Amino acid sequence: MDTRLPLALAAAVMLIAGCTSQPTADSAAANASGEAPDNAVAAAPAEPIHLVDKTTAIDFDYKIPADAAAIPALRAHLLADAKTAKEAMLRDHAQYVTLLPPDAPARPYGLQKDWSVAGGTAQLLSLVAHSYVYTGGAHGNNLFEGLVWDKHANRAVPFDALFTDKAKALAAIRTPFCDALNKERATRRGGSVGTADDWSTQCPAFDDQITLAFASPASDTFSRIAVSIPSIVAGPHSEGNYLFDIAIPREMIAVIAPQWRGSFAD
Repeated sequence: MDTRLPLALAAAVMLIAGCTSQPTADSAAANASGEAPDNAVAAAPAEPIHLVDKTTAIDFDYKIPADAAAIPALRAHLLADAKTAKEAMLRDHAQYVTLLPPDAPARPYGLQKDWSVAGGTAQLLSLVAHSYVYTGGAHGNNLFEGLVWDKHANRAVPFDALFTDKAKALAAIRTPFCDALNKERATRRGGSVGTADDWSTQCPAFDDQITLAFASPASDTFSRIAVSIPSIVAGPHSEGNYLFDIAIPREMIAVIAPQWRGSFAD
């Protein structure tokens, strides 16, 4: 499997470092060009946005949930991401066509990106995007992204900035993360993780392929972490994506930066 993406498309897809809101088809809040119409805020400030553009060159599908669309700056942030991703797809597909043999079919490039809300507090909104990217190979790639939006400061907050010490924060969840992953592996593998000492049995390192998103399933504070791992990172492609959640330990809460501490359970 070719897991490499063209650089421009990869950069666009990763531009922005749950319960899913169901989008409407081509909402009045946006159009397929990725730009909000003039009356977007007044007409439908809390409608989900669904951008679709299917041509011989691209298969583009981008969804923004209502909670994100209701925040003007966040809506603009995500629409800009959609526009950048679409433009990159068109550029990369045009280059791809020039490299094909004369008799080879030119398959359209694909991007399906679906943002959903993992949780929210009075100050922070936590989002996760699941993307499927196809660039002409045998099959596409799954990717996940997280985004934390500070509604008071009206800006995105990098994951690293949420902590006074990111290394301590990740160390605090390392054991429960690995235990939860192995439990999921055992379920998919007939009751056993396996004995082979290779990548499919080891606990993967935290990196940009593993997305951690704060979740608040039934409260106004974050109490859990939603984990999203794309296929082939923690097991064979046939096992699919790994999606599970773990409790936020006190050791991690202790290193949350003071300005966001109020969004986390004691």
